[in-house]
Amino acid sequence: MGQQHIRTVALVSLVVQNASLALLIRYAAVEGPMYAATTAVVCAEVIKVALSLLLQTQEDKGVAGLLHTLKRDILQQPVEVLKMGVPAALFCLQNNLAYVAIANLDGPTYQLLSQLKLLTTAMFSVTMLNRALAGHQWLSLCLLACGVGLVQLSTAGGEAKRDENSVTGLVCVLLACVSSGFAGVYFEKVLKTSTVSIWVRNIQLGVYGTVIGLAGVYFGPDATAVAQYGFLNGYTGVVWAGVLSNSLGGLIVAVVVKYADNVIKGFATSIAILVTCIISYFLFSFTVTAQFLLGGALVLYSTHLYSQVHHPVKAAGAAAPEFNAKDAELSELLSARGAAAEGAEELGQSRP
Repeated sequence: MGQQHIRTVALVSLVVQNASLALLIRYAAVEGPMYAATTAVVCAEVIKVALSLLLQTQEDKGVAGLLHTLKRDILQQPVEVLKMGVPAALFCLQNNLAYVAIANLDGPTYQLLSQLKLLTTAMFSVTMLNRALAGHQWLSLCLLACGVGLVQLSTAGGEAKRDENSVTGLVCVLLACVSSGFAGVYFEKVLKTSTVSIWVRNIQLGVYGTVIGLAGVYFGPDATAVAQYGFLNGYTGVVWAGVLSNSLGGLIVAVVVKYADNVIKGFATSIAILVTCIISYFLFSFTVTAQFLLGGALVLYSTHLYSQVHHPVKAAGAAAPEFNAKDAELSELLSARGAAAEGAEELGQSRP
C-alpha cells in the first residue's frame, strides 16, 4: 500500500473513531438501556491489553519473544512497573469523568471542550519537562481558552434534557483534561528514561487500569447495581461499539503519527467535530448557534496553530530539550492513551 493510501486510510479511520466515540456514548446514555459505565472502562482496558499483547508479539516475532520481553521488562523490573501506577490511575479517572461529561453534554460541545487537554498538557510540559513553547503556541493556547469559553457560554442558557446538567459536564471535562495532561506528561517522562517499548508500557497501564477500574466498579456508585443485575447488564451493540472505539483510539493515532503527520491528525479532528455536529443535529436535535460556531472555529484554529512546526525555542536561563520528531510521536501517543477520546471518555455511573 502506497504512502498516500496509508494517509487516506489513517485520516478516514481517525475521523470515524473520533466521531463515533462521542456519538455512540451519547446515544447509549440518552437512548439506550441503563448500564454501568464504570464497567465499560474496565472492558476497554482489557481490550487495550489484548491488542497491545498482539502488537508486541508481532514486534517480538512470536510468543517466545513476547514471553522473554514480558519477563525482562515486567517481572525483572518491579520498580519500573510501579511507576505506571500513577498515570494508570489518572487515565482511569479521566475515562470515568469523560463518560459523565458526555452524558451531560452534546457530542459537539464535549468534543470542543475536551480540546482543553492541549492547554493542560502544554502547561505540565513546561513545568515538568522544562519544555519551552514558541510564541505561536502561546497564542494558540489563548485562542483555545477563548474558543472554549464561547462554546460553553453558547450552551449554558440552553434547556437541559432529561437529567443532564451542563455544569456537571463542564466540571468533568475540566477535571478530565487536567488528569489527562498530567498523566500524559508523567508517562512521557517515564518513557524517556527507559528503553521499555510503548506496547509493554500500554500493557502495564492496561493491567493497572483494569485492577483500578474493577475497584471503581465494586466500591463505587455502581456497586449495588452491578451486584444486583450483573457486570454486563444493559450492554447493547451500541455500548460494545463505544467500548471498542475507545480501545482503538490510541492505536489509530499511533498509525497516523507513524505513517502520516500532525496535519492529518488536525484535519481528522476538525472533520470529526463537523460530522458529529451534523449527525447530532438529526439524531439529538442539536442546535448550532453563531456563538457556538465562532467558539468552535477558534478551538479548531488554535489546535491547528499549536501543531505548526517552528524552530525550537530555548527556555530562559536553561537549555530547553529539543522537541524533535520522536518527541512529537511520543506526545501524540500519550495524549491518545487517555482517549475516550482523546479522550474517549466517559464514565461514572450508568447514566448520571
